[in-house]
Amino acid sequence: MTVNGTPYISGGMTRTTGTQSRNTILSNIRRTNNAIMLLQEQLSTGRRLVRPSIDPVDANAVMKYESHIKNAEQFQRSSGRVLNKFNYAASVLENLTKVTNSAREIGLQQASDTSSAQTRSLAAQSVSELIQEAMDIANTMYEGKFIFGGSLANEAPFELSGNSVLYKGDAREIDMNISTTSSVPSNMPGTELFGALTAAIESNADLDANITYGGAFGAVTAGGASGQFIDTALIGKGQNVFEGLEATALTGANAGEKRVISGFNNVTGTVTFASAFTNNFAATDTYEIKGASTRLADLNNGDGVSAGSIEIFDGTRTIAIDLQTANTIADVVDRINGAFSAFGTISAGINAAGNGLLVDSTSGTLTIEETGGGRTASMLGIEKTVAAGGQKVGTDLDAQISLFTPLTLLNAGAGIDRSAGSGIRIVNGDQQKDIDVTGLYTVKDLVNAIEQTGINASAEVAQDGKGISVFSRLIGDRLKIEETGAGSTAQDLGILYTLDRAKLSDLNNGAGVDTSIEGNDFRVTLMSGSTIDIDINGAETVQDVIDIINNNSQNISLGSPLLAQVDPATGDKIQLLDTSADANSDFKVETLNGSLAAEDLGILQTIVNPPGADVSLTLTGRDLLRAGVEADSIFTSLIKLRKALEANDTGGIQNANANIEYVGDRDVLEGIAVIGSRASRLEMANTRSEEEAAQLDVLVSSLRDIDVAEAATAFQLEQIILQASLSAASRILQLNLINFL
Repeated sequence: MTVNGTPYISGGMTRTTGTQSRNTILSNIRRTNNAIMLLQEQLSTGRRLVRPSIDPVDANAVMKYESHIKNAEQFQRSSGRVLNKFNYAASVLENLTKVTNSAREIGLQQASDTSSAQTRSLAAQSVSELIQEAMDIANTMYEGKFIFGGSLANEAPFELSGNSVLYKGDAREIDMNISTTSSVPSNMPGTELFGALTAAIESNADLDANITYGGAFGAVTAGGASGQFIDTALIGKGQNVFEGLEATALTGANAGEKRVISGFNNVTGTVTFASAFTNNFAATDTYEIKGASTRLADLNNGDGVSAGSIEIFDGTRTIAIDLQTANTIADVVDRINGAFSAFGTISAGINAAGNGLLVDSTSGTLTIEETGGGRTASMLGIEKTVAAGGQKVGTDLDAQISLFTPLTLLNAGAGIDRSAGSGIRIVNGDQQKDIDVTGLYTVKDLVNAIEQTGINASAEVAQDGKGISVFSRLIGDRLKIEETGAGSTAQDLGILYTLDRAKLSDLNNGAGVDTSIEGNDFRVTLMSGSTIDIDINGAETVQDVIDIINNNSQNISLGSPLLAQVDPATGDKIQLLDTSADANSDFKVETLNGSLAAEDLGILQTIVNPPGADVSLTLTGRDLLRAGVEADSIFTSLIKLRKALEANDTGGIQNANANIEYVGDRDVLEGIAVIGSRASRLEMANTRSEEEAAQLDVLVSSLRDIDVAEAATAFQLEQIILQASLSAASRILQLNLINFL
């Protein structure tokens, strides 16, 4: 049949070939088989996410959670080992109590009048054995590592060195993270538990380092003088940027000579020296200006400078200066100068004092502002608006000292005495070494020179960044720092071991000063007849005693006629000055309450009042024989006891015994307390880690694991579907042409 010439085909019939039928049937069977295989795998493993492709989102979450769980398990294993080490260390420290008890028993026995030089000599040998036993405790190992050596755990930290104990470890604590924001030390340096490295002399004043732009290499473009040269390549570097640094002539007639720079002209590139070189400079002579630029992190007493940007307006234009990646003073100076180099209106450098920045304006009003609510300009000390043609002199940036700080920049740019023959003498026990500082330039040079003396002395920048600290590695010996010759190097560094900073226990060759009496120790009678009673209880240093005398309420009520000071002529005695009204009374110091303090301080004297009216009388004590600083350690106390026994010194035995009781109990109790505190924090962190891991494990299971009942039901259903599919396929695929006849 045709309609309008087109064959009629029924719309209700679709022709399907045998191949299509087979493919459809096989596809359905494969899908069902795959579903059954997946369910079989899930049921056999108990996991829904046997492959990430099943649920990528959940699989990614599971991977993250499992990573956290593994980290927690690793932390628990590590913290468990550290906890075991702490517990072992605490038990070891308890053994130290037995050593101190034995030493005290020996001291009590030998302090009696019945003891002889012979018995004390034998007892000294017993104390030597106790020192060895204490050292064995200090050299305790756990899992093949030494416990009390700081970060140096592969070598025994303590060893005998003559009559002293040498500490070869360090003070470094190795932190173990217990959260994203906190940590706990996982080791115990001998500095904490055995007083190692506590025989130290630290700068007693802020060495007040100036800032520096840094050094430069170059060649002279105009010479003709011995006290200065010109290098036009330095033009635009910044005013005063090289002042205080040291320049070395590399080639030319002055090759090898060094001089400190006293001035730098940013406009002409002229470098001027504090003292002239031997010969005139010639063009093409090469030089090096030595110095590392001050780090921004060292400014503001170590608080650094907030990263950010600043805006500078020169009266015509405003330019933003990006300082977010600036790390040094040179970075700041260069970026400001670079931003305005095309206009010549703004110049940055270092202020005349050398302690802050300088921003000069040659035309227009100078305005320096913050951007985006930052604090960069204020922390650089240059946030301000100044009049046209003015300059912003930056505030003191309070730079901390670093190993790279030039010695010439210390003490506000005055430097230290590096003249010929100047230096410092380090006395460590029976060893001493003179250090010539004339060839030293940076703090690191000085530290290295001290480290290389070979007398077990070390040095470092003080923790507050304001000075340096020199310390002894010997326990049981004393450390002193003196000048060599007539120089002032040690004084300039603030490490000269002067009488005012000496501990009372260091006086009289280490015999100390009696501070045991309750109440007043001595009475001072003035030439006016007035008396002042002094109680030195609580004083630790000679300066403390001086302050107690000068600030005594009786002294103040009388108008402070009594002045105590260190003898300015010798520096090794206490001097008392009486300026009261002369009433013919002798100026004298008398003991009270049986105290030996005045005698020990060398001021138990009487100055006879001469005839006639006197403006003042002076009482100068005896040499106090300051012995030097010593380590505050149980080893020191044991060594003192041994020395006193060997010297048959009853008073020394009594003093050493009292010190052993105090230091021994303190070291053991404080040591166990420190260990206990750290162990407690670790245990809390461990418990928290276990709880977090358990919670994460629940989350992982909810995302990763299979619902067995649901999977079994689905598995059974898929099997039924497979059976039905196979049955239907067998009937369909068996059809042939005869079936249609």
